[in-house]
Amino acid sequence: MTWRERGFVDLDIPLSAAGILITAFARDVVFGGPPFAVLSLRCVIGAILAAAACPLIRLEKILQ
Repeated sequence: MTWRERGFVDLDIPLSAAGILITAFARDVVFGGPPFAVLSLRCVIGAILAAAACPLIRLEKILQ
């Protein structure tokens, strides 16, 4: 049985981004409690996925 069949989702993010996610979640659990951690984690994941989906936009900003 594959991970997808078990209900897991592959975010296809680099290991460094995963480290950022884990650190952000742990920090927010300590300082804001679990509900705050889940909300901030969703924001971080959204930002990473948006940046990964738009490499041309990032390249254009660098070139300007």
